[in-house]
Amino acid sequence: MTYNVKANKTLYAVHLQSTESSISSGDAIPYAIENGTSGHGVTVSSGVITLPSGEWLISFTAELTTTASFTADIYLDSSINTTFPTIRGSSSTGESNLDSTAIPIRSNGSTTVELRINSAETVSSNSDCLIYGYK
Repeated sequence: MTYNVKANKTLYAVHLQSTESSISSGDAIPYAIENGTSGHGVTVSSGVITLPSGEWLISFTAELTTTASFTADIYLDSSINTTFPTIRGSSSTGESNLDSTAIPIRSNGSTTVELRINSAETVSSNSDCLIYGYK
């Protein structure tokens, strides 16, 4: 897919990172905006990211503190998104359990997005989210 961005739009990059947290099945990974990024209009509360009006690409990673099988799904405006991939973590000690997925989003100014894990786990502080966009 190609995209031609209008010259009058500003490019933003926002980094979010999780703290090590025990979460229940169905909870959003608790990403929070890292220090030093501001002016982009992205807000986060309990891992639920609200995007300002614009066009965004969001890349999620999820890592657990232990080796365990898990899945995590992208939710867009509180509904599961089945178009873009689920993260599937492996329980094998011979494989990384740092997995990622991404989704492009066109926001009208109040679009929410989150990554919900499907089992009770402890998420590592290495889980992060990168948001790139134009508004």
